[in-house]
Amino acid sequence: MPRMKCMVQTGRWTWASTLRSLAAVLALAASAVDAQNAPSLPSTPEIIARSKPSVVLVGTFNPLANPRFAFRGTGFAVADGTRIATNAHVLPEPGAEQASQLVVQVKQPSGAWEIRKVQDVRLERSHDLAILDIGAPALQPL
Repeated sequence: MPRMKCMVQTGRWTWASTLRSLAAVLALAASAVDAQNAPSLPSTPEIIARSKPSVVLVGTFNPLANPRFAFRGTGFAVADGTRIATNAHVLPEPGAEQASQLVVQVKQPSGAWEIRKVQDVRLERSHDLAILDIGAPALQPL
């Protein structure tokens, strides 16, 4: 059986790959709806366009390091848009990066990246789930 490479470990992460994965998950969820009773489903490009503002980069920031932002994974806005869902394994172990702060990067409509500090973290390691509180202004939740 061939070994699969993790995009985060190989450094081959791209917005396109994340959005394709997200679109596939959303399409699978939508396909579970009874087709006879459901209105027509959005196309993949429509799903991507609608989802893109909700996807963020998760990492650590250290103003003295090079690079200053260390990418660790992705997440997406949920609930009221001030919370980010991601995997618990994306977060650094407690005390591992003391000089670094947990942050998310949000792509603005202008194309510029905004770094937002994570204010609170709720972990459920047994399910590999983390909810990050980034405060206002809210993002567009999925």
